Amino acid sequence: MPGDTVCRVAGSDRFSTAAAVSLAEFPAGANTVFIATGADFPDALAGAAVAAELGAPLLLVGATGIPGPTATELDRLNPNDIVILGGEAAVSPQVEEALGEYGNVIRLSGSNRYATAAAISQYGFPDGASTVILATGLSFADALAGGPAAAELNGVVLLTHPTTLSPETLAEIERLDPSEIIILGGPSAVSVEIEDFLSEIAPTTRVYGFNRYATTAAISAYSFAQGIGELYIAVGTNFPDALAGGAAAGHAGSPMLIVEPWTIPPEIATEIQRLDPVHITILGGPGAITLAVQLGFEDLLG
Repeated sequence: MPGDTVCRVAGSDRFSTAAAVSLAEFPAGANTVFIATGADFPDALAGAAVAAELGAPLLLVGATGIPGPTATELDRLNPNDIVILGGEAAVSPQVEEALGEYGNVIRLSGSNRYATAAAISQYGFPDGASTVILATGLSFADALAGGPAAAELNGVVLLTHPTTLSPETLAEIERLDPSEIIILGGPSAVSVEIEDFLSEIAPTTRVYGFNRYATTAAISAYSFAQGIGELYIAVGTNFPDALAGGAAAGHAGSPMLIVEPWTIPPEIATEIQRLDPVHITILGGPGAITLAVQLGFEDLLG
């Protein structure tokens, strides 16, 4: 990543930002590239840890075509394999066919977001995983931080409905045979009943705070020791910039924290000081995270 104490990786839209993140983290290209829709978050969030495990960037596509920045980055990366995350409603057959010009195309999908996450896990961790991180599939904030944390803990991210564990998720947890299960978020995100059920499969820990910012700080504190090289920052009010960032952060061995567009929540500031990073990389332009927040990071790093 760039060598400034605080730098920003951004493009004119979500597709060009993802391409810029890929270029920054994978300057020499990549054998495998993950592709997800830029219009929704579940598939990309589940794919971040697996992409990190395989050393693969994650790029975004539109509903009907490959955006120019994505096509340019695919040309530069020169992959052998392209892994589509999600079914045809997420990434159309037309886009799949067009992606075939850039490499061998594989699609990982299921009947819903939970089954798709399980299929992604099976692809990336065929021999099991020591850690399963479970997050709600109905919102994005907890799983944003979960992908890099899973990569750090040699684990995978699976998704759940807040009150019902899908058969595909349960079957994948049992197949992975983890030594620990980490639930992200409070009981409104993943119910106590699910927590109690999972504790019969493996030791289960819930990591959360009183809001999304405190929760991501808690996830980082649980997963990463003090003294890191790189820290990724994304806005906590929207998901597109962070989708590619999760794969890049996991590949770099870095946590991801989220902030408000105009301010650094106190829990995040405390965690940044604990982590004591050498560099901070902001994902997205000043419209997502303001220059005032960027200056605040510089002040935190001294």
